[in-house]
Amino acid sequence: ANMPPHTESRLCVSWPGCLDEEAETFEFRHFPYAGVPVGKQVLVDFELCNDHWALEIYPGGEKQEDSEHISIFVRYKGERKVVNAIFSMNVVDSSQEKGTPIFDCVSVTYDDEHKRWGRKKAIVRKDIQCRSFSGNFSVRLSLRIVFAGLQLPEPEIKRVFNEHSTREDLLLQSTTAAPSLQSDMARLLESEDGADVTFVVGAGAGERVRAHRLVVNLRCPTPLLHARMAEGRAGAEVRIEDIEPAAFRAVLRFLYTDAVEEATLDGMADQLLAAADKYGLERLQLVCEARLLGLLTPDTVCDTLALAHVRRRVQLQSACIAFICDNAHEVMATDGFRRLAAEHPALLVDLLA
Repeated sequence: ANMPPHTESRLCVSWPGCLDEEAETFEFRHFPYAGVPVGKQVLVDFELCNDHWALEIYPGGEKQEDSEHISIFVRYKGERKVVNAIFSMNVVDSSQEKGTPIFDCVSVTYDDEHKRWGRKKAIVRKDIQCRSFSGNFSVRLSLRIVFAGLQLPEPEIKRVFNEHSTREDLLLQSTTAAPSLQSDMARLLESEDGADVTFVVGAGAGERVRAHRLVVNLRCPTPLLHARMAEGRAGAEVRIEDIEPAAFRAVLRFLYTDAVEEATLDGMADQLLAAADKYGLERLQLVCEARLLGLLTPDTVCDTLALAHVRRRVQLQSACIAFICDNAHEVMATDGFRRLAAEHPALLVDLLA
């Protein structure tokens, strides 16, 4: 991972009895969403409140049960025997506004037995990947040191136990229990109960796919499908010839569940990106871009660049160009590079400029 090229500190208002709060912003560039083994640690040393600390990050999760998350801990590296601290941590966007909290206003004690504090399941990797598919985001840590014996104000301070605490594990389970709406909508699509429109998808005789007009009309922002469905009566067939049946089924599943299975993305992210562009599904486009970025190799990058150019996906195009510049020798030896030169010579001129 390209770790923060620089960090910033600033003073904030504090309670009486506390050292002034200081905040550190860690800027990540091309954070590795894939390919990092479980347990691989990245350590970033920093100083706050006149003491030594480290941000301890596991991009692939600390342990196997955390493998769908990014694990983050704050480690104390100073010389004091006991340190009482209050800190918050947020994922922030490029404007540096307060963003999604990882943990907020947590009171902890560092001592000989507890040298670090944090969360094994701090960030859901898919969530941050969808938010910033290029891997460019920031994490802001705010820290206060509390004088010994200070009575902390309640309920402003929430007492949170360390990662080994059974209570924290129960709290985490209670707040992350899987909702059922997504699976219920998937079953509705698969069962075809109450379906009132049939799409005939693909060339020739095509493949018949049943769906519900209300769901498609509600979830698809473009009038393209709406107009085609309106041409016939309820139960009438609607022809869709410019997309493969498997890709159309994946688009429908996204309309119903707001999700795409990883295996589907791995096999047809390029097709889904084209379909998402056609039907105006911006979130599906971002999901596809993130996966295409994770699949970049010298053999695939030129085809992905051409797709990004055609679909006007500026961020994906920039990421592809950066990858080509970093791996120019290998990329120029591929069939993809030759196709790019033949089919998109203007892109090649811009690339070599």
